[in-house]
Amino acid sequence: MKNRWQQCAGHSEYKALNMRCRAFAINLTLLLILFSPAIFGENSAPSLKADEGYLLLSTDLGFSADAIELKKQSGLFHVNLKDLGEGVSHQLVAVKAGQYYFKNLAIRIWGQPYKIPLGEEMTTFNIEPGKINYMGQIISRHAGGTRFLTHRTNRLTQVLTWLPKYYPEIYSNHTLRYAGVYPDPFLEFVQELDPSFATDDVVND
Repeated sequence: MKNRWQQCAGHSEYKALNMRCRAFAINLTLLLILFSPAIFGENSAPSLKADEGYLLLSTDLGFSADAIELKKQSGLFHVNLKDLGEGVSHQLVAVKAGQYYFKNLAIRIWGQPYKIPLGEEMTTFNIEPGKINYMGQIISRHAGGTRFLTHRTNRLTQVLTWLPKYYPEIYSNHTLRYAGVYPDPFLEFVQELDPSFATDDVVND
């Protein structure tokens, strides 16, 4: 049977361990808050930090997804962007400048969690600070069982309609940058048909 000193020592060790666990949980929470991107509601216009840019996430899904995983190519940063419903949807996210890619789509098949791999080659893009960065639209359709047809395409004209409607202040104060694989010649074509259609704010890389 333990004597009184042993009981006190054991209690002190338990308290110290409990305090360390609490401190770890608090630090982890602060890190998640610090490095998580800010996702904005429609019609809001928050300011960016000096090293941040906007990511305009665009998806066209034939199913509802739990989340899409965004990863930075260098470092440990990754985050799940949620609320991806069936059909076309757009989100505006503030993230630190750098090179990113989408790793996978998290969905459910027959009630079980499943991840659709997207991969760096198809979804890699750069975020430039102070700009609205559009990397194209991720399109995915269920082809039966665990087979999915997924690709990335440019639907910049959709964005040019959506951005001024829901984020007029951000759209008017920041350069829209297409971060896709190839330049978008459609904007030049539209300007030739209608010179009043301004494309000066759109940068093709």
